[in-house]
Amino acid sequence: MKIKYITKILTIIKKLSDWKHIEYIYLDEEILYDFHYYLTEFKNKIIVTKTHDNQYKMLTVNNDNTYTSTIINKVPIIDLILINQEDNNLKKYTDSHTIYLKKLNNHMIYITDNLKKTQIINTEYEEIILQGTGLNTKLLDYQIHP
Repeated sequence: MKIKYITKILTIIKKLSDWKHIEYIYLDEEILYDFHYYLTEFKNKIIVTKTHDNQYKMLTVNNDNTYTSTIINKVPIIDLILINQEDNNLKKYTDSHTIYLKKLNNHMIYITDNLKKTQIINTEYEEIILQGTGLNTKLLDYQIHP
């Protein structure tokens, strides 16, 4: 994943109105790997992830961009989920933001936030924020990047 793409995603999730109150963040293993240079952005949060052998781990980020991990038996209620594809098993752990990151090409990020029913289409040149689905879709925000 390109650095520019990761920094855009971080900018978008930090714009969530309840970012300060978000405590538990779920990152799938692939996204955790992509974000490993940016872990300090999640320093005051607890990251939950699932290993390839289906065990859940809780990660606490240290000041030097490393983390301490603990295997957990019970998954806490997750405030924010960042995943590349839908995982029905996660639905029982959250009723909050689930953000699906889809990189359509090198220039576009497509994000769906199920809590706010918001879609963000972020290209190299512009950011479009839509709310709702189908005919009920409203344009919430439109910005052209300088």
